[in-house]
Amino acid sequence: MRKKDIDKIVRQLLEDNTKTYTQTELRQMLDNDITSEHLVRIYRRYMYLKNKDILPRI
Repeated sequence: MRKKDIDKIVRQLLEDNTKTYTQTELRQMLDNDITSEHLVRIYRRYMYLKNKDILPRI
């Protein structure tokens, strides 16, 4: 899985600003078709971008 693919998935997840997904929810959403390594990469990127948007700008 390439970085572009991961970013595409993460952007789709970030469209819903009211919910924060867990790794288990992500695995279920992706129908278990994803390796653990890819799941971790997606989750890390997702949490990074989610927290980046939430943190106040100084």
